[in-house]
Amino acid sequence: MVLVQPTQAWGLPASPSGDVLANTSGLGGAVPAEIAATRFHLPAFLWGAAWAWAHGLAVWAALDLLLPIAAVAVPVLLQIVCDVLFSSSALVAPAVIYITFPILLGFWIALRITMARHGAVRAWQSRSFSSLAEFRAVQRSWAVLGVVGLGLVVVLIMFAVSGGASGGGGGT
Repeated sequence: MVLVQPTQAWGLPASPSGDVLANTSGLGGAVPAEIAATRFHLPAFLWGAAWAWAHGLAVWAALDLLLPIAAVAVPVLLQIVCDVLFSSSALVAPAVIYITFPILLGFWIALRITMARHGAVRAWQSRSFSSLAEFRAVQRSWAVLGVVGLGLVVVLIMFAVSGGASGGGGGT
């Protein structure tokens, strides 16, 4: 960590001389030990592209958006190419779809896990926070919203699968 004069920094004294640790957030440098020790960063995993974009991590955001789209689009495009190249693509096209979709989906899941493993450090390094407490509060907000959002998605899926509230149609 960088040592600076007390008038330029925040935090607790790092040494008996009165120097304090500088706030290095947003500078891409050193990270407080508490953040570096984070094993799994839930906001990065749940929010993916939105979280990455908000923290200035454009490459992660782009990959998180493009991989699921590619997982659907690439098999469809390969199906079309197989239909054009092979007059009878009955055996080729299904194999292409069954291979490419799981591979691309696997890359997307691996990206999300990578974001979760390194998200706290990358967030600290790429976005400025006034203090460690502000960083914790912001990330806690992302986590709470992510869990609530995930809960709503689960409820909506259960509602859709069960056939809605009416349980079917209405009769005469």
